[in-house]
Amino acid sequence: MSTISRRWPLGLGMVVGLASLYIGLTLGASEPESWKLTARYTARVGLPIFLLTYTASSLLRLLPSRTTKALVRARRWWGLAFAFTHTVHFGALYMAVTTRGDSLSLLAPGAVAYLAIL
Repeated sequence: MSTISRRWPLGLGMVVGLASLYIGLTLGASEPESWKLTARYTARVGLPIFLLTYTASSLLRLLPSRTTKALVRARRWWGLAFAFTHTVHFGALYMAVTTRGDSLSLLAPGAVAYLAIL
């Protein structure tokens, strides 16, 4: 399997991350609500990518197949897809907090986790 064919999870992560950004900003009635929806949607699209990334080796042991072997081989790209969607998620959280006028100290614990992800 070539490197290019393993990179598609990153493209998928970019597409779903940006699509959830667009949908959240479009559906909200006000700016704070739009950013809140965006944060919610980016978290929802990031969770399955996270689960695929971090359970890949366990899935291979439990259910050995061509699909799970391919998942393990492309795990780096799934991880980058998760990092992308979660970076968009953090940006949406930042905007949700600032547009509501809340203190940025609410984001401090999560910011440490985002630095670890990146």
